[in-house]
Amino acid sequence: MQFSEDSCTQPEDELLFCEDCRLYFRDSCPHHGAPTFVSDSPVPNEPTSSRAILSLPEGLVVQERGQGAGGRASSVGVWTSMTSLAPGWIFGPYEGEILLDKQDCTVYSWAIKENGSYFYIDASDESKSNWMRYVSCASNEEEHNLTVFQLRGRIYYRVSQPIEAGKELLVWIGEEYARTLGLKLGQHFKYEFGEKELLMKLFQDLQVKPLPPPPRELPLVHLRPPPKPSAHSR
Repeated sequence: MQFSEDSCTQPEDELLFCEDCRLYFRDSCPHHGAPTFVSDSPVPNEPTSSRAILSLPEGLVVQERGQGAGGRASSVGVWTSMTSLAPGWIFGPYEGEILLDKQDCTVYSWAIKENGSYFYIDASDESKSNWMRYVSCASNEEEHNLTVFQLRGRIYYRVSQPIEAGKELLVWIGEEYARTLGLKLGQHFKYEFGEKELLMKLFQDLQVKPLPPPPRELPLVHLRPPPKPSAHSR
């Protein structure tokens, strides 16, 4: 594990990761600059049962998953429809309701560690969550293209390899997130679980904490399809 000079004294919850350099940094990678945070589409302020689907960024689509989805949490998934996604791009934060009782967690829940204890963010309610609830968990490390991680008390998904148009987004519960939570999964933990339901069993040993303060806002960009080439550029 490598750290940039300005990140050596920072808590892990404050650090970002460069997929190209394999380097942790504070705000900006010394070689590739600041990462790209992709914003959700704006949604109405008034309560709506379709809030999650309305928050989907342009260029992504939610659709039914094919047969063979196994025990994944959702019968739908998220695909990129108009443009490819570059490694290092970040989606989030994951939105939902804060839970303090781990018994209330569902397959739409992620654990968040703060000051040695834990709370949970659950996206079961589509009127209180965002589109990230629809992203399926990868069954194994080889098929994933997103990595879940915790940043400043919130959950994000980072693109870990290029995702071409027409490909499904699949998130992996990898070493980074497991280490943040302090989960002791062994040297070969990546082969010990894949589906989200299995990680939830590990949540049972985590201790909850009171509600956190509002997080610091992060800069966002809107996901847009690439411009069409002009006649002069052909």
